[in-house]
Amino acid sequence: METNNQEFTIDSAAEFIRSFIEKEYKVYLAQHDDTADIEYEARKKAAEAYIDLSTAIYFNFYRPPITNMKKWLRENKDTLESIRPRILFKIARYEHVTYGQLFAAYLGGEYSYTQNRFHDLYLIKPVEGKLLIVSHYTGQFEYRSGDELEKLGKAVEVKEFENLSDPASLVYYSKVSIV
Repeated sequence: METNNQEFTIDSAAEFIRSFIEKEYKVYLAQHDDTADIEYEARKKAAEAYIDLSTAIYFNFYRPPITNMKKWLRENKDTLESIRPRILFKIARYEHVTYGQLFAAYLGGEYSYTQNRFHDLYLIKPVEGKLLIVSHYTGQFEYRSGDELEKLGKAVEVKEFENLSDPASLVYYSKVSIV
């Protein structure tokens, strides 16, 4: 089992993920507007500071070269208008067999049409004294990238932040909390 001297709380994990959501949102906006490349790269780097890049986790922070931007902006105008900050529905804390302390952040999507659904699950753990995102699953608990875990075990603590009302999402949302 991996050990970390510092213990984190659900509230510190919530503060961490909310800060990441803000940085991620700014990257997504910059992907689809005329933000200068240097500013886009700074936003991307700020968001990546929350991710354990050694786990091969993938976030779609792609942006075309500036020479193709006018076309990209025309083609993605609707996307820009639908980008929203994710909603943090809840965080669960686990004592994982391999990782030790582990948090699961249950999030809405990054677009207006997915924002109120349980869309993504980010797994967060302490790495060298700070929290980092180590894994990404869909809202149906399908592996996307990063470290792949077979089971989380039973949550030792759960804190709700927003109510989830999407009926289709509720099926998975309630299941995942006790995976």
